[in-house]
Amino acid sequence: MVCGAYDIIFILDLSLCLFVLLDLCFYFFRAWFCCFWGVSFIMSDLVYCIDWNIITLSGRSVVMTFLFDWTSLLFIGFVFIVSFFVILYSNDLCHAA
Repeated sequence: MVCGAYDIIFILDLSLCLFVLLDLCFYFFRAWFCCFWGVSFIMSDLVYCIDWNIITLSGRSVVMTFLFDWTSLLFIGFVFIVSFFVILYSNDLCHAA
């Protein structure tokens, strides 16, 4: 059995659609997780500040600080929700040829 060019294009299109569906699931669950976490931060009045020492050279250090509070978590959650809907409604990726 020999695969034609149309079969290969169909297989590539199907794998792209599966990738898009996995990407959608990733954005959907991460969005609701961030929103839920943000609401729980509001209710318990929490703020997490995480300092990460990236590198230290000759007494100088490069530090990255992560600040997690309810505003940043809700903002990130809504950004993921918007990204989810943009990917969901972009019709260019999963059209059959």
